[in-house]
Amino acid sequence: MSLSVFHRMKSSQTFGGTGLAFVFNGADSGPTTLIRSELDALPIEETNTFSHRSQVKGVSHKCGHDGHMSIVTALGAELSKSRPQKGRVVLCFQPAEETGMGAIQVVNDVRFCYPQTGLCVCFAQLPGLALGKVAVRNGYV
Repeated sequence: MSLSVFHRMKSSQTFGGTGLAFVFNGADSGPTTLIRSELDALPIEETNTFSHRSQVKGVSHKCGHDGHMSIVTALGAELSKSRPQKGRVVLCFQPAEETGMGAIQVVNDVRFCYPQTGLCVCFAQLPGLALGKVAVRNGYV
């Protein structure tokens, strides 16, 4: 899989601490779509017994982050086979979402070149939203 990362980054580098970004350029110029997923775990002891439980003592994934990362990673696999026709798609895996520090560290990292996005999509849990429903909002969340 040939993936290039933001302008001043090498594909093996992280940014914002442990964040990653993968850029899929289209054949023609156009808007950028940024899709963000978190990649952190929580400082909560894992109590599940299934085989895919956390292997790190005192840390577990409790907020759907594994699902979000799986979705965005699968999207990356598809984009590596079928690039966008126009513009580019940036997949951003942001660290420290739970503390709020990850977003700050990402945008303050000198290797992160803030893209001119036409659309930014973020995954999050929204307690109280009915099963099968999606919430969309313009502006910052």
